[in-house]
Order: sequence, then structure tokens, then C-alpha cells
Amino acid sequence: MYNQAYQMLADNKEFCLQETLAFINSQILAQAEEFAEFPNTATSIDFCKRDLTIVLNAYLEGLELETDERITFVGSRYWKGNKSSLVGNKQKEIVAHKFLRNLICDYVFKNEQYVSQQGVAQQKLFETQAEEHARTKVFHDCEILIHSIVEGPKKEYLHNHLEKRFTAKWWEPKQVDRGDLETILECAYQAPSKQGYHEFKVVVLTDSPEGREFKEYLYWENTACLNKVRAAPGPGLRRYNGQVLAPTVMLWMGKTYPPGNNPFGESEWLRTNNDCIISATMAMCQAEELGIRTGFCGTLGGREIAQRLNMPGYTAVISVGFGYADTDSLQVRKVYKDGVEMGFDLSNTDSAIRRYENRKNRPPKYSMINYL
Repeated sequence: MYNQAYQMLADNKEFCLQETLAFINSQILAQAEEFAEFPNTATSIDFCKRDLTIVLNAYLEGLELETDERITFVGSRYWKGNKSSLVGNKQKEIVAHKFLRNLICDYVFKNEQYVSQQGVAQQKLFETQAEEHARTKVFHDCEILIHSIVEGPKKEYLHNHLEKRFTAKWWEPKQVDRGDLETILECAYQAPSKQGYHEFKVVVLTDSPEGREFKEYLYWENTACLNKVRAAPGPGLRRYNGQVLAPTVMLWMGKTYPPGNNPFGESEWLRTNNDCIISATMAMCQAEELGIRTGFCGTLGGREIAQRLNMPGYTAVISVGFGYADTDSLQVRKVYKDGVEMGFDLSNTDSAIRRYENRKNRPPKYSMINYL
């Protein structure tokens, strides 16, 4: 641990933040080429302040724990899926981060007085300099950050995988490795449960003859919709759910409770239903991190599924398909059976494609998320 360097940066954190903001402002006023596209608004400055604070905290954690894990994660946040989240020229971020790096290494760590460009926070000087290799550490972490900004994440985290996720419906025949499958199931098993009841079971449909037969039943009979009504009788082209034809399909079977509330005013069925959704989501997240595609399906005849599985007292709440699938730019594909057109299903539309109606419902991030 770089104890002296950590203390020096911690005590000068606000000073470094304000000096970097002042530097950015000076570059904007000077009409520096790198900052020509910077949207100089209160919102943009607030985002700068937030991002610089996150980077400073990452430098502090790196000095304290002698790790670059935090700065690697911070670098990953500059990307959404396969696209940079930055607006315009990336050079403005690079120039600002290099200024901050040099301010820390050449002034804070060396106990050199910097000619301040702001009047908000003062530099605190110490009697001794930082440890010998503290400057090298911050230079190293800054290089990781800049590389991530320019080239993409050095390491992908869950948010990177979720940003690239799509609902897989058309699958490659390749089976999920048993070791990966056990890892996914461990996450489903370790998922939190309200009051620790865990009143559900997970049924795993594999590529066995019995598993394939059950998946065919789910696809053609149980989950298919006619005029948006599941399992509706009558002629017509149906909407199918290819999630349930994945190489591996997991069914979350929740313990069935009668309608109404318990003596504490809570719905036992809602509690069990929520537990199933949480467990299934944990499994999905782990699968996506492993490079395994997933597809949720909630259009289930839950009681019929339980009856077919000989599981009285349970109801199928949610299913998730797991496997491998390539993306495309289509919105729908036709479904055929024995050469006859039966209906359609949505395609494996790449997550970067937002023009289709089912991709337009997610509101802007900060209209959904509110801080108090």
C-alpha cells in the first residue's frame, strides 16, 4: 500500500477535481481543438464532475489496495455494448485525464505548489513526498483508462454484457457445456429469497429425448399465441416463442398459494413469484457473462406445465433458454412446420438496432432513475 501517496491524494481530492474542471473550462474558452465539440452546458459539467470524482476514487483504491480492478471497471463504463458512450471527439477526455494525472504526479505527489486556476479548493502540502513508485502506479492506471476510452474495455463487466444482450430465439445446435451449466445453476441457487423461504424448484430441460419432447410441447402448444392470446384455438398464423427451443431450457416452478394475503397483509404467491424472477435473472446474468445467449419467456401456461411434469402444488412462473445464437438485423422470421407456414417469431435482432417498435419503449435513463 502507498500510504503516503494515498493520504496526499485523499486530502487533495477536491483540489484536483476543481483544478481539472478549471482546466477544461479554460480549454473551452480558448477554443482548443480537442474541446471544439464539448457541449458546454450545466448538465455536461455535472457529468464531468461526476466522472472525474469516480476516476479519483479509482486512483485512491488502486493506491490503497495495489490493484487496477477499479480503474479497469471505470474504463468499461465509457462503452455501451459495442459503441462508445462518449459524444463527439474522444480527445477531450484524453487531454483532461492526462492533465489530472500530471497534476497528481508532478504536483501533489512531489509536494510542488501548483499555480491554481480556481478558488474553490486549496492544495494541501505535506512535509514529505509520496512513495517512490506511486507516480508509476497512477501513470499505469491512467494508461488503462485511456486505452479503454480509445480501444474499448480492457475487461468486460456485467453491464457491458447486458448492453449487448438480446432475447435469443433462433439457436445454434451447440450444447451448453456442463461446467458452465452448473455455474449458471449455482447462481440461480444462491439467489436471494424474501424471508429465505426459496419455495420454488428449477426444472432443466436438456437435449435428452424427454427434454426435446417437452420443449416441442412448450413451443407448439403451450406458449404459442393467436391474436395475442396464448394457446387460443382456431385457425390463423401464430406468434411463437423460440426461447423454449434453446439447447437448454430452465423452468422456474413456484409453489402455488391461493389468492389473498397472509396475516401480515402480504401475498404469498407474489413473494414466491418474485423469488422465481430474481433467481432466473441471476442465472441469465451469469450466462451472459459466460458468453451464453439467453431468452426469457413468460408466456406460459403454468398450471398445464406443472401437471405435465407431475408437480402438483406448483406453477411454472418463468422460463429461460440458454445456448448460442448469432444476431441479425431482421425484426421477424417466419415459422414453418413440415414445409407449412405456421406463423412467425421475432428475430435475433442485434441490440444496437433500435428502430423496431419493441425497442422504443425503454425511457431515457434519468427519467427512469431518480435520486432523492
